[in-house]
Amino acid sequence: MTEILKFDNYIQDDKPKIGCLMLNFAFSNWSEFIRRMIPEEDIYISMNVEDINNKGYDDESHCTILYGFHNYDGIKENIKKYLPKLEDLDDIMRGDIKIFEQDEYDVVKFDIHSDKLRELNKTMCFRFEYSNDNPDYHAHITIAYVKKGMGVKYVKENLKEVPLFGSKYVYLDNEHNKSEIVVEKLL
Repeated sequence: MTEILKFDNYIQDDKPKIGCLMLNFAFSNWSEFIRRMIPEEDIYISMNVEDINNKGYDDESHCTILYGFHNYDGIKENIKKYLPKLEDLDDIMRGDIKIFEQDEYDVVKFDIHSDKLRELNKTMCFRFEYSNDNPDYHAHITIAYVKKGMGVKYVKENLKEVPLFGSKYVYLDNEHNKSEIVVEKLL
């Protein structure tokens, strides 16, 4: 039976309460690695006081599965119903270092290749209400936000693909609270 949700449950100040589902990766030296790769003088820091994360280095290595969930009480339990066990996401490959350009900064990122992540994104888009400006899913791990025009010097193509394994699912709610979603292993 489909659950009927009250619109008021996920609207705040006439805007949806937005949530995000991520897959984290456990790299023991991620913070050190990204700081060796990109010197601090190239890092973009937002001067906008409303910018909660202030950009800079992305110290939590993760891949966004879907940004823009219309957040409501119980959404994590509903999302959990559609999440595969972590060990079933066995086709994730780290690819080249690329960038995407924003108005004020460049985002340096590892491309991620995974049919299973792409399918998981499609499932989430089909099963849940969401709002975002990106119609196409491009899985990646953000390394850092750098000053406008600086990103191109960090691009590295034709890197050998490396397998990656997710360590946990994390849901980020509209108030920037993070909580792990544990998918139980069947015995």
